[in-house]
Amino acid sequence: VERMIKHALQDKMSLVLVVNSIDRLVVELKLPPTDAYHKLRHCIEEINETLEKLYDSVATEVDNRVYFSPLKGNVLFASSLFRMMFTLESYAALYGEIYSAALEPKQFAQCLWGDLYFNQETGKFQKSAPDADQPRSFVQFVL
Repeated sequence: VERMIKHALQDKMSLVLVVNSIDRLVVELKLPPTDAYHKLRHCIEEINETLEKLYDSVATEVDNRVYFSPLKGNVLFASSLFRMMFTLESYAALYGEIYSAALEPKQFAQCLWGDLYFNQETGKFQKSAPDADQPRSFVQFVL
């Protein structure tokens, strides 16, 4: 796999990461949603570390390096079991359609990853949890 990615980087091809079988985190491994989020985040970080080494090996300039991030739209989450695949932006658009949310999909998508929390009292996203047991927005809205 690394050789294939290295070749793609040499040819300056765009890369997309598909995180498949996300259902297994909950169904088989029985991880709580917060732990499942941390597992997903850790996997993406590990892949980016490998990508960093490969960029170094093909002498790619730092300014030309692109890493995987759900916020950039180059990470797709998938489940063969549930026959679904989505980016944060496509999920946000679908969520808005289903729940008639007054959130603009692109802005909502940017709030679905990282250390952001939804404050139900204010109806806004914030960087600190409003309550001690408040889940991150990805956990609250996606998982």
